[in-house]
Amino acid sequence: MTHMPRPGLLAVLTGPNQGRTFFIPLYETISIGSAFDAWASLPHDLRLSDHHCTIHYDGEYFQLRDLNSQHGTLVYGINIAAIGSVPLPVGERFTAGDSTFQVRWWPPEVLRTLREQSEPLLALIDASRDKEIWPLLSHSAAHYSCLLAGARAQSLAAWAPYLVSLPPSSALLESLVQAGWGKHWGVYLTSLAPFETILAHLRQWLWVQTAAGEKLYFRFYDPRTLRVFLPTLTLAEQQRFLGPVRRWLVEDGGEGEVLEYVPESGALASWGVHSPFVIRQEQMRQFEKMIDTQFKVYAYNLLSKYLSQSGEGLEQQWLRSFIETGVSHAKRYGFETNWQIIQFLLVRLKWGENFDQRYEWAAKILRDSRLSLAVKIEQLMAATK
Repeated sequence: MTHMPRPGLLAVLTGPNQGRTFFIPLYETISIGSAFDAWASLPHDLRLSDHHCTIHYDGEYFQLRDLNSQHGTLVYGINIAAIGSVPLPVGERFTAGDSTFQVRWWPPEVLRTLREQSEPLLALIDASRDKEIWPLLSHSAAHYSCLLAGARAQSLAAWAPYLVSLPPSSALLESLVQAGWGKHWGVYLTSLAPFETILAHLRQWLWVQTAAGEKLYFRFYDPRTLRVFLPTLTLAEQQRFLGPVRRWLVEDGGEGEVLEYVPESGALASWGVHSPFVIRQEQMRQFEKMIDTQFKVYAYNLLSKYLSQSGEGLEQQWLRSFIETGVSHAKRYGFETNWQIIQFLLVRLKWGENFDQRYEWAAKILRDSRLSLAVKIEQLMAATK
């Protein structure tokens, strides 16, 4: 059997963010900088560039690369800006901005925490997150079942969410943590109830309703969603959502630790067949804020790639500001879908941030109440060609 190297941990030893740690997923490149979309985001270090440097584990060493930062990245007191990627042995220190960092092996606390639960451990794993998940799951000896039912469970097998039983000796548990922790593969839970009881309860949460009666698919098994949803629950909602679940265990969003959620005192679990859960306005606002942030990160990455392919280059802080104001600008005209907003941003890149005020043809399209939003976007995009 091939030994899988452990993921890494980036520790901030000195500087404005001293004491912080960041999980380094296996074989992925993470960025360090002051930008909000950097994996290791350190906004209080004013000498860090937006995206200052990257770290990538190649199977033998952590490779450190400077990203043309303003103040450079120092290893052994040498600025590596002109060198390119340099190997960084585990335990070695480097300096970026006003901070000193050290790479370490990811400690086994996460795996130990999960294995040492006093109650049976299970996981909700989303096979759509990575093409490696379904083969890993289907070739294991673990007991699992799809949250989807009937024909959909078969047709969507490689992309569906699964409930998986994970005893302490489970080899699958170690593989899931090593390969997927920090990458939103799923969430963990404990329960004393039979597997089928837990499965039946969780299946009820795949669909929820808004106050207006709109039916929504609810990806509660995404740790980013669960981290937002759980703190909003009232005592009665806790009773209903937890059901036979005694504890939720969720990745913390970057620092390689486990967030544990247990019900408040008095939130006695109850379960059975319920009518669809109604998402309150406060909860919807929290989800919308999360989705808005995720979309802006996506838009930044997409536009950065688009600009680099077209031979252009824009300052990172300007591009983030451009996206922030551009999204608000697009929504003022009624554009709401991600596709429409991305197209609107592309038009702004071509014709300028105030193109709707500078060009009569643009103002005419945007103000024409006879045109649908889709047609308006099509006509604006046609003008950029």
